Amino acid sequence: MLSTMPCHPCRALLLIHHSPIDVTFDITAMYWSLSSLSSFFFRTRGLHRLGQRIGGGVATSTTLPKTPRHDARIAWITAPNREVAELIGSGLVEGKLAACVSTIPGVQSTYRWRGKLEHDEEILLMVKTQASLIPKIIAFVEEKHPYDSPEVITTKIEEGRQEYLDWVRENTVGEEGEEKQ
Repeated sequence: MLSTMPCHPCRALLLIHHSPIDVTFDITAMYWSLSSLSSFFFRTRGLHRLGQRIGGGVATSTTLPKTPRHDARIAWITAPNREVAELIGSGLVEGKLAACVSTIPGVQSTYRWRGKLEHDEEILLMVKTQASLIPKIIAFVEEKHPYDSPEVITTKIEEGRQEYLDWVRENTVGEEGEEKQ
């Protein structure tokens, strides 16, 4: 068990690696198990791993979050040629659905389509955006893309330079339909 020292009713001072971390949560007990703390930090701070051993009330290993919470995503879209790639990329940036679209030519795709093995050279678009805009991006691509089933997949950006992630947010349209400034 790790011991916490109350600072005031809803705060605790935790010692991890001999460094105090001020956390806010509902203290119902003076002692927390390591699994309770791991769960709390993972959910609230992005702290992915607390040490497996404790000694003298101090966790022996931590991984601290490098980037505050954000909504940034990368959407990956393939296009059959430069014209389609430019149409989609420009449209997403002009419509503030994406802050930036990087065009990567010469991608070799191998896939099965209607029972036949296909090999095509495509252009890959790397779209920097926000999670809340993904449905609008999918709708835009479905409208503009010549494929019956265009590829639009996304990945969460786990970490990144905060100034860049802020720039992505500021240069896209948020959930309310207004620019984030």
